[in-house]
Amino acid sequence: MKTTGKVFFPLEDLNRNQQEAVTRSEGPLLVLAGAGSGKTRVITYRIAYLLQERKVPPYAILAVTFTNKAAAAMRERVIGLTGKEGRAVWISTFHSACVRILRQHIEKLGISRHFSIFDDNDSTRVIKDVLAEMNIDARVLPPRRVSYLIGRAKNALVEPDHMAEQGEVNRDHLMDKIVQAYRMYEERLRNSQALDFDDLLYFTWRLFEEKPEVLQSYENLLHYILVDEYQDTNHAQYQIIRQLSAKRRNLCVVGDDDQSIYRWRGADITNILDFEKDFPEAQVVTLGENYRSTGNILSAASGLISKNTGRKEKQLLAIRPDGQKVSAYAGMDEREEGDFIAASILELIRHENFTFKDFSVFYRINAQSRAIEDTFLRMNIPYTIVGGVRFYDRKEIRDLISYLRLILNPADWGSFERIVNAPTRGIGKTSLEKIRKAGSGSLSPEEAIQAALKSGTVKGKAARGAGDLLEALVMLRNKLSIKIPLDEFIVAVLDETGYLRALQAQATDEARNRVENLHEFLVVVDDFMSSNLTDQKNPVELLASFLDQISLVADLDSLKDEGSSVTLMTLHTAKGLEFPVVFMAGMEEDLLPHYRAQGEPAEMEEERRLCYVGMTRAKERLFLTMARRRRLFGQYDNTSPSRFFTELPPENVELHSDTTHSIPGIADAFSSIPAPPGQKVAIGDFTYVPEPVEGEDGLRPGMQVRHPMFGTGQVMIVEGSGGDARITVYFPRGGKKKLIAKYANLELIMD
Repeated sequence: MKTTGKVFFPLEDLNRNQQEAVTRSEGPLLVLAGAGSGKTRVITYRIAYLLQERKVPPYAILAVTFTNKAAAAMRERVIGLTGKEGRAVWISTFHSACVRILRQHIEKLGISRHFSIFDDNDSTRVIKDVLAEMNIDARVLPPRRVSYLIGRAKNALVEPDHMAEQGEVNRDHLMDKIVQAYRMYEERLRNSQALDFDDLLYFTWRLFEEKPEVLQSYENLLHYILVDEYQDTNHAQYQIIRQLSAKRRNLCVVGDDDQSIYRWRGADITNILDFEKDFPEAQVVTLGENYRSTGNILSAASGLISKNTGRKEKQLLAIRPDGQKVSAYAGMDEREEGDFIAASILELIRHENFTFKDFSVFYRINAQSRAIEDTFLRMNIPYTIVGGVRFYDRKEIRDLISYLRLILNPADWGSFERIVNAPTRGIGKTSLEKIRKAGSGSLSPEEAIQAALKSGTVKGKAARGAGDLLEALVMLRNKLSIKIPLDEFIVAVLDETGYLRALQAQATDEARNRVENLHEFLVVVDDFMSSNLTDQKNPVELLASFLDQISLVADLDSLKDEGSSVTLMTLHTAKGLEFPVVFMAGMEEDLLPHYRAQGEPAEMEEERRLCYVGMTRAKERLFLTMARRRRLFGQYDNTSPSRFFTELPPENVELHSDTTHSIPGIADAFSSIPAPPGQKVAIGDFTYVPEPVEGEDGLRPGMQVRHPMFGTGQVMIVEGSGGDARITVYFPRGGKKKLIAKYANLELIMD
């Protein structure tokens, strides 16, 4: 296919379907991009095609994706294809794009353009205060649960009044409390001139709805819109995209319904499934050639996902050879599972051309990582956990960011309450409550301090500390008004507030680590300054841009490509990544699939998609592991193999030679091993041979019993006799329990 003009990229590098997705530039287009089919290449080549073949101005193109890391990679590839022209293309995450829009126009909705952005921790803290004010026990309505429900409502564009109507229809008493908390939470945010993450989407939609002239300006500006990972969009994102593309309808969405795994945070798979209903004139291009995984890995994953019914039918063809079959392994417990993973990594490094960075271990929940970490530490395997405590979540970093936000936004009560006594200024809970009361109207925190000092309600050491804080904030704002470099200004904040001196005075290892983190923060500032045209912005705008950037950093954005260590992460975090060798740990019922999906068809299909996503991250080798019993949250439970094992094509999967337990659906290499002698008692999915012991009359191993708390179970061992006998019982929902006969209150279940 030939093109005209100066082109830095050859379309011949693309397969036929990729070329069609790139060059079909006009009108709505759905690109169904299967795992490893080159969707990022299609998006970047499409942008390059629009710039160089269609002569579209770079500022007329908007491309949105979900992580800063993906946006940065996309931007670099576009620049590599088109040169400096690609720098002007608007490539961004959804939230960053919304921040950019709101900073320019949100004052039309009565909110300061210097609004603070509250993260999840900030929001939960405000909700905790709201629930305390409502006298609601946190055990009845946990703050994080309320925060989650409010976030889901905002992503669905549901305001408190609408939520109240739903509560009335369902006659839900708790819903009334949640609605009240929602209203009070919103009031607190507005008083602080703050938006949470979900507000960034909600207020952008509202801005376009209520201020049509703003929407019109973006409709005129943006001629072409591209959306990556469209299957992960929620209702608010869907509506914003509909608003922006309604006029020109040059909308290209790229995604894979088989990789929709964020339903729990509002993603709506129907957005991609119904695209052709929303845009009847839409063209559809399917990318079916997989360039990532070997044939056996891809066939196994495809066989699994084919069991879902809520999907668009598609076939993926592996370009690479079949390679080795997927390995399935069952250990006795999570320690044995961890030992197998570690030993396999070391063996592959010794005998094949792999390094530590080629390996990743995925798991369903974070609690699973402990046993794997213990093994890696014992065997000296370097590892990195994605999704642990973020750099920006450390106390000293959050304190410094709160100072910067308060300097920029004097109405930010959340930031003020965080730093008012950091470092210690003698302003305790009582004094802070008096300051809050003084500002209970519409006063800012600093105005409230002045009112409290003037009335004499805050006295002594607290008054001196509050006065010192006021003086420091005034001085720092004066510094910001002159053209001071951002890094020098942040050093001034640490100095004028006394924060750095207080840490240095502690002279402890922990304090020294905190000081080192503050130094690292200055490196972040330096990186920001070197990558931005800082001389073209005044100091206030520069600080605002910097705070926006660090407020929108996600866990995955901190994952570095350099270094050599095994990567540990949850399956949800793994999406969008790839590794030569992948281990998926915990392939067990109630773990993967998660117990919350049992009996819920839509949830079970999402769990199957999650498993599919994990499998398709692997390029060369894939290991699926499980433990026959697992200790989670302090208690051992016997497990059953995941149903997903039975859904894998048997020709693509084999039982690993080191495993000592069979797995349903996987070819059993140990069928010739004779069974040990003795009576066999079926427990869950494996066989237990009880010890021959004397016990209380009427109770024998293998008998079914009922316990008032743990329910129905099966006797495993009876030691001793009479009322003092020790009885070991396996309960499917409670695990293995050791009970004293006279206290156990067991009821024998007769056949």
